Amino acid sequence: MTASLLLTLAEQEAAALTAALRLMAGTLVWPWPGSVGDQPRLSPRALDALDTTRYGGAALVERALNYPQDTELLWDELCSRIKAGDTAELENLHQRLHDLLYARTRNISFAWNVADSLGRSNERTARIGYELEKAIPRMSELRDQILSGWDRLDSLEDKLVREPSLSPEQLARLAEKYPPPQSWYDEDFSNLV
Repeated sequence: MTASLLLTLAEQEAAALTAALRLMAGTLVWPWPGSVGDQPRLSPRALDALDTTRYGGAALVERALNYPQDTELLWDELCSRIKAGDTAELENLHQRLHDLLYARTRNISFAWNVADSLGRSNERTARIGYELEKAIPRMSELRDQILSGWDRLDSLEDKLVREPSLSPEQLARLAEKYPPPQSWYDEDFSNLV
């Protein structure tokens, strides 16, 4: 799957969940805009987000809980593909990711509102509402982490090249296990000043 298709599927799923939440709240009337007759122009994955409405509000709201993890996986997959040279159709990636993160954060907030109203009569939905409340700041952290330090694809490629592939904890463990040679400590750097 190309990086562009992966992002398009995520965008469609976010749009479908928005529509499904709005349908559930009564603020959107079917047919969904962009549909042809009774068939919306969405991928099967996006339609799956809409189909969750038939299982009740709790299932639909619960789907938004996966957005932080889904976003991390999408970002990791996009970075892997970009590092591998798969940059086809990603010229406006920053704006598309910004829009996607905005839509997912909005969906989580909206799902939290729905869960909060349903939670008064359903203990499971009340627990989901609590988890959604914690997911909102996590999405803000992800937005800052993902969108900072680059604005064009070439600057993202530069950022990915500069980033260490190991976590700080892994680097610290390796430094303990493999200390630098004594000759590094013995070098005289006073003449460099």
